[in-house]
Amino acid sequence: QHQVPATVYAAWVTGWVREKDPEAALAAIRSMWSRNVLPDTALVNKLIALFVDLEYMDSAVQVLLELESAAADEGPMPSKYTYLLVISGLVMLGDGERVRSMV
Repeated sequence: QHQVPATVYAAWVTGWVREKDPEAALAAIRSMWSRNVLPDTALVNKLIALFVDLEYMDSAVQVLLELESAAADEGPMPSKYTYLLVISGLVMLGDGERVRSMV
C-alpha cells in the first residue's frame, strides 16, 4: 500500500488552516494518525491556534487530548506552547474552570 509522505499531509493541513477550515485540517491530522504518520508539534499548533482564533475551544481541547493520547503510544508530547495556546484561549473566553482542570 502506498504511503502518503508527511510533507503532503503538512501541505494539506497548512492549506486548510490558511482557508480557515479547521474541520478539514483536523481530518487531515486524524488521517495522519490513522496511518501512523506522526505530525510534528508545529503542525498541530497551527490547527490548535486556528481553533482558538475561531473560539472553537471544545475542538482545541479535543485535539490536545488526542495529541496526548498519540504521544502515549509513540508520538511527540505536546509542547509547552501547545498547552499555552489552549489555556490562553480558555482564559480569553473566561473558562477558568477548564483552565484549573488543565494545570
